[in-house]
Amino acid sequence: MPPASVIGRSGSGSAAQAVAAASPPRRPRPVSRSSRRHRPWNSVGFATADGTAVAGTDYTATSGVLTFTPGVTARTFAVPIRNDGVVEPDRTIMLTLSAPAGGAGLGPQSTAQIVVLDDDAPGTLQFSGAGYRVAEGGLATITVTRTGGSGGTVGVNYTVTAGTATSGVDYLATSGVLTFGPGVTRQTFSVLTLDNLVVDGDRTITLTLDQPTGGATIGTPSVAVLTIGDNDRGGTVQFSTAVSTVTEGAPATIAVVRAGGTAGGVTVHYVTVSTFADRIAQGDRTVGLQLTTPGGGATLGTPSTAMLRIVDDEPKLRFSAGAYRIDEGGTATITVLRSGATTGTVTVAYAPNSLAAAAAVTSGPVSGTLTFGPGVLSRTFTLATLHDPRATGNQALSLVLSDPVGATLTAPSTTVLTIADDEFAGTVQFSAPGYSASDRSGVAMVSITRTGGTASDVTVQYTTSDGSATAGADYVPTSGTVSFGLGETSKTFAVPLIAPATPKPTESVRLTLSDPTGGASLGPQSSALIFVVGDLDQTPPSVSITTPLAGAIVSGQVKVGASAWDLFGVVGVQFQLDGVNLGAELTAAPYVVTWDTTGVLPGSSHTLQAVARDAAGNTGTSAGVIVKLPADITAPVVTAVRVSSITTSGAAISWTTNKASDSQVEYGPTTAYGSLSSMQSSLVMSHPVTLNGLAAARVYHFRARSRDISGNLGVSADATFTTPAGPDVTAPTVSITAPAAGATVSGRATVTASATDDVGVVGVQFQLDGAPLGAEVIAAPWTVTWDTTTASLGPHTLTATARDAAGNVGTAAGVTVTVADTTPPVISGVTAASITTSGAAISWTTNKASDSQVEYGPTTAYGSLSPMQSSLVTAHPVTLGGLGAARVYHFRARSR
Repeated sequence: MPPASVIGRSGSGSAAQAVAAASPPRRPRPVSRSSRRHRPWNSVGFATADGTAVAGTDYTATSGVLTFTPGVTARTFAVPIRNDGVVEPDRTIMLTLSAPAGGAGLGPQSTAQIVVLDDDAPGTLQFSGAGYRVAEGGLATITVTRTGGSGGTVGVNYTVTAGTATSGVDYLATSGVLTFGPGVTRQTFSVLTLDNLVVDGDRTITLTLDQPTGGATIGTPSVAVLTIGDNDRGGTVQFSTAVSTVTEGAPATIAVVRAGGTAGGVTVHYVTVSTFADRIAQGDRTVGLQLTTPGGGATLGTPSTAMLRIVDDEPKLRFSAGAYRIDEGGTATITVLRSGATTGTVTVAYAPNSLAAAAAVTSGPVSGTLTFGPGVLSRTFTLATLHDPRATGNQALSLVLSDPVGATLTAPSTTVLTIADDEFAGTVQFSAPGYSASDRSGVAMVSITRTGGTASDVTVQYTTSDGSATAGADYVPTSGTVSFGLGETSKTFAVPLIAPATPKPTESVRLTLSDPTGGASLGPQSSALIFVVGDLDQTPPSVSITTPLAGAIVSGQVKVGASAWDLFGVVGVQFQLDGVNLGAELTAAPYVVTWDTTGVLPGSSHTLQAVARDAAGNTGTSAGVIVKLPADITAPVVTAVRVSSITTSGAAISWTTNKASDSQVEYGPTTAYGSLSSMQSSLVMSHPVTLNGLAAARVYHFRARSRDISGNLGVSADATFTTPAGPDVTAPTVSITAPAAGATVSGRATVTASATDDVGVVGVQFQLDGAPLGAEVIAAPWTVTWDTTTASLGPHTLTATARDAAGNVGTAAGVTVTVADTTPPVISGVTAASITTSGAAISWTTNKASDSQVEYGPTTAYGSLSPMQSSLVTAHPVTLGGLGAARVYHFRARSR
């Protein structure tokens, strides 16, 4: 019979498990006895021997004795296999059983072999990728991998050849051999690239693997490409500035700059410029510059065009300023400056732009020639201006430089001389709003006045028109022109009156001013009345408020004044405030009354008027003047805050303020307050407020609040008072906090409660199903330990009562929990009886009712279960069937 085979692999640390078997060949089987009759302590020897494998190289020689205890029918032993890392054929190890003892004999399969499979394949070699990239000047690391086996030592050649890159310029050529030792799966080589400082784009190198050794093969990819990334930039080239300046005759240096790159070989075309001193005063000139045709990877930036300004260095002449100013009648001094070369003598002419314009405002010479000797930088000329008594306004005279000799003109070569007018025409108006004359006097005289000016040649037109008087019947229509000479401020004219044949009442003639000239304007009194006084007085007095002015802000004791006028005299003036008499009627001038604004709403507006009457009973009412009191923004000052009459539920708070205001108290247990007393809206300076509904034995914070008529709020500082303690009638609050409702408990459970009281909790009594659970707890934490083993299984209700020192009692809501049995049954009296070749009867007892089941098998791993007997009993009989004959069985009883 050929020997049985056991397959082993030559991996590191592995071992072949050898099992002797009777049959079939090449399949492990137990070493067995030839007789079914068991004898204790049988044994057999085993040993290994070289087949094609070599002990110490391919495996570790092993020998020993296998002992079979009663009931044991198979034993194993291990043969350690060595990993030699050498590619070679599969090898064999011979196994032999010998020297059986204890009455045992050798069966027909007393020899076997182990086949050691060689896992040391050399593998395939290839690049880790088809492409690699490196920035020029960098060192590229190329990885070669070994797959499909790592046995033995293998090697492979690598070469680096030019693609688009050039050896010695872009990289250093290299080649070599990579060697992979046993178990090595990765090797690398390096390619050094060169930084050439030239913009030449990305370039490539070809990498190749060939000529593998040690049984390895070439995989894919065996050719790869290394890309050298160009890091050189030509950048942009441009002029450093759009305008360059050079003095004629000096060399011009033009700067061209590059940005965004530093590569070599960059070029750009440019134009060179030279300048020449010509000694001709021809002003500055310009030359255009341009960059073209950039090379070496560069581009044109901005500006790529520029201008060179060639500054003329000949002498230049100009006015020192573009404008001058002089008051009329004064003498203006005008300065001309020279710049540039100062070695020679130069001249320039000056003149007004218009000789006619100059003649109107100046006297004396207005034109001439200025001469600048060597080193002279400035010259001046003067212009004498005329004084004009008329109000003509400011006048301007343009001056011009011309005909330079030995120099050129530069800006400003023209200037403006402003001649400021110092005369003002002023405003003209009637001297009064009304004039009076008897209808039998024959004439009324009217005055026109001028203010704010004294210039000559000022005129104004006047004219009459009907009021209640009729032209041709009561007066002669009159119109004309009044002229004001230099310094004149008042003029008069006459209006002829026609005497009536019979007595008439007083009538009026309208007067109007218009069309002022000479720069004058009309004043506010450009119209007036002539009262033609008749023998019958029916004309009411005229009256107006003179103080305060409309829109004024007033306060305190306000003086209210009026102006009243009547043809025959005013006999009384009555002031009014918002239509109501203000004080008594005044029967003599001055017409002034005092208005006391104390107590009047700040910020409010009011109308002041005056009613004037004459002896004939005629009355005239002034236009209303609206004034306003200032807004009050000052809060009342709260002082002398007192608290009194403190009871268990109330207190009296009082304070004073420096102005009339309302009364309210803000109060509460903290400085957040939270409560307000009822508002007492009466505006007073002494404030009593009573607080009600307070809690006994509590500290209260409070502050007084007073708001004045303007809404300004004054608030006192925080203060406190404490109410005395009253009888305690409030029961404590208590609740069970653990265990939670619905919880399952067992063993020793901790029961916890939370209890609070407005004065203090003095005791908590826990209860279980209405009966006390332990003694009363008299100090926090409120907790008690419950031994659940003393309670029946199932639901129970926990609660607690809390009491305070006054005997008030609070009861917690009940919490229902379940007491569970967590103690397993105690198994005892286990016996095995009625043992047959295929069965046995197992029995046991438990200390509590439980189910029945037996776990059994040939080892302590068991592996089989009897059917579950779910009846809960304390005596447990279980019958096992289907057992094997002549077999040792392990078993154990199970009850739940």
